[in-house]
This record gives sequence, structure tokens and C-alpha cells, in this order.
Amino acid sequence: GGEGEGGAGAAAAARARMLTDDHGTTNEAEVARLRAAGGEVRPQLQKAFGRFPRCCRLVDVPAGKPRAYPGGLLVTRAFGDYHSKLASLGGAPGTVVPDFSAVREVALEAGTAHLLLMASDGVWDALPREELLEILLGGGGDGD
Repeated sequence: GGEGEGGAGAAAAARARMLTDDHGTTNEAEVARLRAAGGEVRPQLQKAFGRFPRCCRLVDVPAGKPRAYPGGLLVTRAFGDYHSKLASLGGAPGTVVPDFSAVREVALEAGTAHLLLMASDGVWDALPREELLEILLGGGGDGD
């Protein structure tokens, strides 16, 4: 499985598929799981000048992806971060991000070449997942 917003995808026999789900605040199932654990997901706010008629006042506006609270994290699962673990797992009281991932077993066809792409959220955020997997298969990109 993937951790946080990283992920893994596999390509076999000119076919690509995702092996992990996004463990971040844009995944509705993860948001529901966090809320059931007592957390909340809300936008991160930043100060900006308002639009007319409040054009001369600073107001709070959403910035970036929603965050999980308490903690203000983008990821909904994390290893090793004391402040992001459930209290029952040794973390700080009031946190809702567990330190375990989703695990998936995938059967691989014998006699077929398989490729695995594991990448951080920086890579997955830069290009759509399907396009990254097509590049892995040699069907995309500009040849660089």
C-alpha cells in the first residue's frame, strides 16, 4: 500500500492499473474514516485582500488542499510521526491519523514482464496517474 499521498502503480502487458488509493484529504473514504474517528477535515486558510466591497480588508480564504485536524495534516495515514498517531497507538491525545497503511495483495501473471512505479506525492501531483503509468510503458512523454 501507499503511505500518505505517495502511491504505487503497476503496468503489465501494455495495461496499467493503480495498486494504491490516495491516503489524503481529497479521498472521500479517508475523510469519512477520519470523521468517524473524531477528526475533522477543513480548508487551510490564509489571509488575502477581499474583493469589492471589502477590497481593503484582509480576509481568510481557502489555500491548497483541505487539512486533517487536529494536526493540520494533508495525509490521513502516517508512519513515525508521534503527533499524527492515535492515542491508542502511542500518539498524542486528540489525533486521528493512524500509523498503518492499506495492504493489498496482487497476483502477477507468470511469464509476463511487470513494472512497478512507486513515487511521492510530488510526482503524483505533477502528472495524472494514468499519464505516469503510460510513460512507464513507453507510450508518453517527450523522450527525455
